[in-house]
Formats: sequence, structure tokens, C-alpha cells
Amino acid sequence: MTRYKAREFVFSQFEIVVARLAPNGIVLLDDIYFSEDMKYAWKTIALSDRVKASAAIYGRVGIVELKG
Repeated sequence: MTRYKAREFVFSQFEIVVARLAPNGIVLLDDIYFSEDMKYAWKTIALSDRVKASAAIYGRVGIVELKG
């Protein structure tokens, strides 16, 4: 995920992906610090109650593991 960097789009795309994943699924987000909208979206998703663990790699890629 993502190509368009507005937070509303990121959130809607995240919901689409999550709905199709198995429990404990993994989601990758690109350019997590590209803009203020992406920073906000990343932090919101990473701290979500549905997320078991999250990590930022090299300040560019975000990984979240969903709860089972």
C-alpha cells in the first residue's frame, strides 16, 4: 500500500486490505513519512487496537501485523 498519499485514501485502502486478510495478516505501507498526511495515517494505523505489532524500516516502509 499506497500510491496516493492523502490520509483518507490510506485509511480507506487499509480497510479494504484488512477485510481480505487472514488473522495475523501483514500489511506494508510505503512512504510513511512522505507527507504530514502519511505520517498521521501511519501513526494512527500503527497504534490501532487491531494491530499486534508495527515497525518502521529506514523511515520509509511501515509494517503492521494484525491481531488474530
